[in-house]
Amino acid sequence: LDLTPFATDATWKGIANYLPVRTTIRNFPFSTSFNTGHGLQFYNNGASLNTGSWHNMSMQSILPSWTFFNSGLSIKYNFTDAFHGGSSLNIASTSSAAANYNVPLFSSSIITTQNNLNAMAAVKLVSGSIDSLNIIIKRKNNSDIRINLDITNTQSWNTFLGNKVCNISDTLIAINLEIKSSGAFQLLLGQIDLNESMASGIALQSQRESRVMVYPNPSNGNLHFTNLPNSNKTILRITDLSGKVIKHETLQSQSELHLQQMSKGLYFYEVVSDKKYFKGSFIVE
Repeated sequence: LDLTPFATDATWKGIANYLPVRTTIRNFPFSTSFNTGHGLQFYNNGASLNTGSWHNMSMQSILPSWTFFNSGLSIKYNFTDAFHGGSSLNIASTSSAAANYNVPLFSSSIITTQNNLNAMAAVKLVSGSIDSLNIIIKRKNNSDIRINLDITNTQSWNTFLGNKVCNISDTLIAINLEIKSSGAFQLLLGQIDLNESMASGIALQSQRESRVMVYPNPSNGNLHFTNLPNSNKTILRITDLSGKVIKHETLQSQSELHLQQMSKGLYFYEVVSDKKYFKGSFIVE
C-alpha cells in the first residue's frame, strides 16, 4: 500500500486514499490535457476547431489517478470548454470563505535524473479570483516541491511556466494541485506538462521544439509533416471523428500528405516510431 499521498497520521483513510484508480506515472516527460477522448467540440490551444460532437478514444489523455473528492470543492470534467481535445478539468469552490485547497491528481513513481523540474499549465479562470496556484510534487522521504504558476485573473486561457530545483535520485510519488483563494472561484485546468532538465526551462523548450509540426492547418491541398523522428520505422495513422482509420503509412523525416481524396472535416493524427509518440489534429477544408 502507498501510504504517502494522503495519510498524515495512523488512522485509516479508506481504500480509495491509498490505491490509485489508474496507472501510476513512471517517467518524464509527462503531459495531459484532461481529454477524455470525446467531446461536444474539438479545441486546440483554447480555440474551437469544430462545433460537432466527436468520439475517438485513441485521443484520450492520461487522466487523473484518483477519483475527485475534496471537501469544499466541486471537481468534474467540463465538456463546454477545453484547451486541447474535448474536455478540461472544472474546479469550483462550494464556499465563499477563504481557504487553501489540495487537489490530488496523479500517482507517480518517478526517480529524477536531473536537478531541475519544469512545469507548464494552461488555466482559465471562469469566475472569482484566486491568490495562488501551485503544482505540488510530493517526494518520498523529503519535503514537497512547490512550483508556482503566476496566474493572472483573466477570463481567458493562459499558459504559465514554472520551475524548481530538485535532487537527482529523488523519488516523486504524487502530482497535486494547490489552490489558495480568498473567496468563491471557478477555474478550468486544460493542460499540465512536466519534465526535468539540467537547467531550468530547457526541457520544456526542447520538448516543444521537437514536436511534430503540421502545416498548413487548415488545409485544402497538401499537408506537410516536419520534425518527424529520425527513424525508418515512423508510422502515421489518421482517424476521423468516429475513430475510423483513414490512412496508415510509413513516413520519412519530411513528408507530404495529399488530402484531395479526403472529405472536409476534422481529423486526428498519430505519429509513432521506435522512440517517440506524437498526436494532434488537422482540418481539411
